[in-house]
Amino acid sequence: MKRVEGGFTLIEVLVATTILGLTLTAIFAQMSVSLRGISRVEAAHVLTRHARSKLAEVKLVEALPADQEAAGRFADGAEWRVQTSFFAGDRESVSEHIVRVSVTVRGDGAEMTFHTYRFQEAPPPEGARLADQLDAVALD
Repeated sequence: MKRVEGGFTLIEVLVATTILGLTLTAIFAQMSVSLRGISRVEAAHVLTRHARSKLAEVKLVEALPADQEAAGRFADGAEWRVQTSFFAGDRESVSEHIVRVSVTVRGDGAEMTFHTYRFQEAPPPEGARLADQLDAVALD
């Protein structure tokens, strides 16, 4: 009697299924890592957008008082903090016209801080408060 072989043996099917299972497991694990990375990038993008918004508000303030801090929350719950200080050196020299601005935003377990410097020709009015000035020009 002649045997006709027209298929795979049970061992071949088991080996192929095992290889397929291991390959799919590796692919899905890599997809999970990629999705977490995308989530972190999106969170960083949101924080950067918030920081840029707050820096735009700072730019609208005509004369920033130095050595002050203001803080608050955005509508989505992210927190922000703006700190100002004199650049460096003697306050009677040109350094009193250079103000360092630090904007820190925090949300979704991440925190980002941005620094910039601003030259201003006139000092701020006496008793000027950074928080009040930022509230007056708030964009959100």
